[in-house]
Amino acid sequence: DGDADEFLDVSGNEVTFDSSTTGTTGIALVVDQSNSDGDDTIENNNINGTSTGNNGAGLDISGDKTNLDVSGGTIENVDVGISSSTSGTFLNISDVTLTGIGQDQAVLQDGNVDNLEIDTIDVEGDGTDTQGVQVTSTTNVDVLNSAINNTDIGVDADSADANFNVSNTEVTNSGTTAIDVEDVSAAVKIDSGTSIDQAPTGIEVDGGSGTTYDISSVTVNGTTNTGVADSGAGIFVESLDDANDALNVTDSTFTNNEEALNVSDGGVQNTDVPVNVHFNTFENNVFGVGVGDIDTGSVVINTTFNDFVSNTEGLNVTSQSSADTVNANYSYWGQAGGPGGA
Repeated sequence: DGDADEFLDVSGNEVTFDSSTTGTTGIALVVDQSNSDGDDTIENNNINGTSTGNNGAGLDISGDKTNLDVSGGTIENVDVGISSSTSGTFLNISDVTLTGIGQDQAVLQDGNVDNLEIDTIDVEGDGTDTQGVQVTSTTNVDVLNSAINNTDIGVDADSADANFNVSNTEVTNSGTTAIDVEDVSAAVKIDSGTSIDQAPTGIEVDGGSGTTYDISSVTVNGTTNTGVADSGAGIFVESLDDANDALNVTDSTFTNNEEALNVSDGGVQNTDVPVNVHFNTFENNVFGVGVGDIDTGSVVINTTFNDFVSNTEGLNVTSQSSADTVNANYSYWGQAGGPGGA
């Protein structure tokens, strides 16, 4: 970046570079708030690497900037599409197409940005260990209106410091997990038409920080558990360990899953952790809702006002103690006589 009255303008570039050399980068930028108080422009750049497998990056941004926008253009045939270690108030990434992304991340943000918004990106992985979006140590994260296909993990939130939101985003053909949320310390929302299709695990919930997880108006189809070391499901509750953790699943549709919602064995380590499952449709799953052996803590499962249709088992509860509560009233079980086999 330049002097205080100068702004960085990197736009409209066509860049082809040899990404077969370890650690090479198409465009590398260092931004500096002390040298520019205005808006920098990074837009409509088309960056093409020659191959994946050597940690080449399309666009690498570092430094400190209050407001930074990255928009438009394409990034192809690299292991990291956009890598940002910037610090600041706002980082906005929008309308970028990333294809042929290899063994790392389409978008990686690991700096201390107060607000990260990723809107209308299109990610196509190459079927290796690609992560569509990975964020760490960022306060508020929004992933909106995007499409992520053929990655190992579609969206990976690891230790984000406040709120995490995925909205109206399609994640398909994931190798292990479509959306993986771990140690987010405030509120998690996955909603508004977000859809998941074909993955061993759809959404993995790994709490422990006093987090409320609100999952609403999503569709999850075709999760299989296959190849997942610690089981899996449409929604897989790996852990809700804090006394203030909570999971709410509402107004969503689960179809053709091996297990639509699974609260795992030992997944709750505190007292009376609430899992509320209301107004959902479970159809053509092997198991609709499965509750494992809660070894240490206790759980309150409220699965009411749901439709269970053509599942092998609508509700499967295993080895519960007297401290656990499972309330399954006021649901439709696919026939007028209600559920059976209890």
